[in-house]
Amino acid sequence: MSADFEWVTDDEGDWPEPSLPPPPRPRRAIPWRWLLFLLLVVAVGGVWLAGQMQRRVEAATTAVIQDVRAVYSLYTRAAQNQDADLIKTVISGASPVWWEGQLALLSEDLLLGRWSMGLLSPANGRAPEIVTITPTADLTQAEVLARQPFTVVHADGRTETVTLETTTLLRQGIDRWLVAAPDARFWGEWQVVNGRNLTLIYPQRDQDVAEKLLPGLEAELARACRQLDLPCPAANSYTIRLDTDPTSLLQAADPVAMLTRQPILNLPAPTLVGRPLDAAGERALLRAYAAHFITAVLVYNTGWRCCEQGLFHQALIDYQLAQLDLRPWPLLAGHYQTMVHEPLVGVAALGRYWHEPPVRPIRGIAQPQVYAMIAVLLRQKPELNPYALQHRLTVAESYQYWVANHTGFSFVNQGHFQEAWLAHVQANLAPPPADLPLPAQDFMALCRERGGGFPRLMRYSWRDDSWSLAMDGRRLQFMAGLPGDAGVLLQEQVGRERLVHLFGWQDGREQSIALYPAQSTIFRVDPVGEDVLLYVYKFDEQAAEFNRVEMANCRSDGCGLAGYAYPPQWSPDGSWQLGVAEEDTIWLQDAAGRVVQERHGRAPFWLNTIQYGYVTDDDLILATLAETVSPRRYSLAALKAALSHLHNWQVFATAVAPGGQAVFMAVSHTAVPDGDPVSGTLLLRYDLTTETVEMLFAGAERFGPYHPLAFSPDGRWLNMQTYSSREFDWQLDILHLDTGQHERYRSAQNIALPGYDWSADGRWLLRVDDGFIHVSAPAAGYDHLLMTPGDSCDFVAWVR
Repeated sequence: MSADFEWVTDDEGDWPEPSLPPPPRPRRAIPWRWLLFLLLVVAVGGVWLAGQMQRRVEAATTAVIQDVRAVYSLYTRAAQNQDADLIKTVISGASPVWWEGQLALLSEDLLLGRWSMGLLSPANGRAPEIVTITPTADLTQAEVLARQPFTVVHADGRTETVTLETTTLLRQGIDRWLVAAPDARFWGEWQVVNGRNLTLIYPQRDQDVAEKLLPGLEAELARACRQLDLPCPAANSYTIRLDTDPTSLLQAADPVAMLTRQPILNLPAPTLVGRPLDAAGERALLRAYAAHFITAVLVYNTGWRCCEQGLFHQALIDYQLAQLDLRPWPLLAGHYQTMVHEPLVGVAALGRYWHEPPVRPIRGIAQPQVYAMIAVLLRQKPELNPYALQHRLTVAESYQYWVANHTGFSFVNQGHFQEAWLAHVQANLAPPPADLPLPAQDFMALCRERGGGFPRLMRYSWRDDSWSLAMDGRRLQFMAGLPGDAGVLLQEQVGRERLVHLFGWQDGREQSIALYPAQSTIFRVDPVGEDVLLYVYKFDEQAAEFNRVEMANCRSDGCGLAGYAYPPQWSPDGSWQLGVAEEDTIWLQDAAGRVVQERHGRAPFWLNTIQYGYVTDDDLILATLAETVSPRRYSLAALKAALSHLHNWQVFATAVAPGGQAVFMAVSHTAVPDGDPVSGTLLLRYDLTTETVEMLFAGAERFGPYHPLAFSPDGRWLNMQTYSSREFDWQLDILHLDTGQHERYRSAQNIALPGYDWSADGRWLLRVDDGFIHVSAPAAGYDHLLMTPGDSCDFVAWVR
C-alpha cells in the first residue's frame, strides 16, 4: 500500500454542499367544464354531419328508386303494348346482340309473356307488381324484383293462377336509367349435376331451383315412359342446359328448334322464366320444363328430323303431352269457328301439307285441320298408340301410305273417316242460339259420288233433315239459282258432239233455255229482275260473252237471248242499262238498246230508277236520264288523300244500297312494300252528304272479270268477292250495313262463281267449298256443316 495514501473521514473531508431541488411549481387546475363542452360540440357536430350525409344518401337512394321505378313502368307498358318505339328508349344499347334480342322478344310478346313455356299472361293485362328495388352501393345499378301472375291451363280445361318472381337489372346511362343485360357476376359460375337419366347444367344463381327441378324432371320422364309406352332411356341419356340468354325464350317458342334432335336441350334459366314462390309455382315451373323435355324425348326416340311431316309430328306430340297433362290440347272453339270460314280440304286431301314445318302457336289453314284429323283418328281408333303412329310417320313414304297402312283406315273406308272428321268439326262449333229459327227454305245441291258416276241433283229438306234425289243419269256440269229462288238453272252435255245444253228446273219441270257449242261453259249467273245474265266462256275463241235470258220469252225449244260484249248494269226497274267499254266510256241505253247518252268515266252505278253515277279521275258524277239536268259533281279529294300511300289504284266497281246516301267503292291497287309490287283490294264508303271517305276493310286478292259487289235480298248485307290463285281461289267478304259486322270466308272452290247464295229473308248464307256444304247465320254467329251421304257437292242454291 502506498505510504502517501491519506485516510480522510466523512467528517474531515471537504465535500461539496449538495444543491436543494427548487420548490415545486403550483399546478393549474384542468378546465373540465370547457373540455366537456368542446367534446360535446365535436360530438354534436359529428352527429349532425353524419345525419346530413345519411340524409343525402337516403335522398339519393330514394331518387334512384323513383327513377328506376318510373323506367321499369315504362318498360312493362311498352312490353304489354308491344310498342317498339317506346321500348327503344328504355333499353341499353351497350350490347347490340342483347338489344336485338329484346326487340325480337317484344315482337313475340315474350318480354313479359311466357307462353313459350306454357304460362299464359292473365286476361286483365295487369303489370308486374314491384316487390323491391335494390340499388348498388355506388347507385349505378339496381335490381327490380317483381311478382307476376300467370295462368296454367290443364288438359281437362281447368285453370289455375300462379305467381312467379322476376328480376330485371337497370343501369345508369348518360342521362337516364336503362334496362340492361346482366353480366357474368349476376349469374355466377356454371354448375353441373348428374341424375340417373338426366344431366342438368345451370348458372349458380338458379342452384336452388335447379336442384328441385332435376328429380322432378326424372319423375316426369319415368311417368311418360310408363303411360305413353315409350322405350325407357339408358342412364345419363339426356342433357338440359338452363341458358342465361333471354333469347332462349324465343327458341322455346320455335317448334322447329324444339322438334329438332339436339345433343343438349337448351331452355331458359328459371330466373328468365320466373322463380317460384310456393309449391304451386314449383309445380307450374316443373310442368313448363317437363313439356319441352318430354317433347325432346319423343323426338329423340322416334328419330324424326325436321321438317317432313312436321305438322303431323307436332300434332301427335301435343296429343301425348295432353295425355300427360303437361300441355293442353291447343285446338280451341275459336279454331273450329275459323276453320269453317277457311277452305276445308278434308281428310283425303291433307297430304298436300305433308312437307309443311311445325308452327306455334296454332294458325293457318292446314294446321287446325291436321290437329282435328289426329284427334278424330285417335278417338275413332282408341287401340292405336300415338307414339307408335308417330314412329311410323317418320318412315312413311307419303300421307296416303301412312293413313292406309298405319291408321286402320284403308282407301276403301276413308269416307267413314271423313264423315267422322266433319262430325267432329261440327260438334265443336258454337251451338245455334235458342231463338234462331231454322231456314224457311230447302236448297238444291249438285253433287258427285265419291266412287264416280254422273253428278246427281239433290234436294235437302230442313223440316225433316233429309235428302232426296231430284235428277240422276245426266251429264250435269253446272247449277245456279233462278231469280226469286223459283228453281235452278242447269248445264249438261248432250249428244255425240257434247253440246252444252242450258235448261231451267222448277218443281220437277224442265224449261230449255239455250244450246251452246261444245267448247262453251257457263261460269256465273247474275239475277236481273226476273231475268238472268249468263257469263259464258268460249274456249275455242278464248273470250267471254254475256247473255241476258228473257225468262218471260221462252218457248219449248229455248228462250230469248240478248248478247253483250261487256256485262251491263240495269236500272232497278230493268228499263235502262249502263254499258261500259275498256276505254272508260259509258253508254246509257234504253230497253231497245238505243244509246241515248254517252259519258266518259268508269265504275257506273244506279242510285235509283232515274239517277245513275260514275267515277272520273277527280270527281264522282251523278247524272239523270234527262239531258236537260246538269250532272252533279262530288269531289274525290278525300278519296285521293286516303289512298295516297298506294300505287296504281283505281275504283274498280261501285254499288249503292236502295235509297242510300253512300256509294260503296271497290278499289284495286298495287303496293310496293319491299320493292316487289303486291296487288290488293279495298272497300270504302263514300258519303254523298259530307263528301268524306271511310275505309271498311282490305284484302290481298284481286277482282275477277265480273262485278264484285252485290247485296243480300233484304239489302242488309253487302258482299264483295275477290279472287286469288295462291292459297285459295276466292274470298267472300260480307258487311252488315246497319251494325258494321264484317265476316270473311275463303274457299278453294274453283268451279263456280259466286259459289254462295242468300236465303230470301237474308238470314242464311249458303256456301259450297271443295265439296263441303256450309250453312251460316252470320248475324247470329252460327255456322253449320252439312254432311251429304257419300257425295261431294260443287253447287248449291236456295229454292222455294
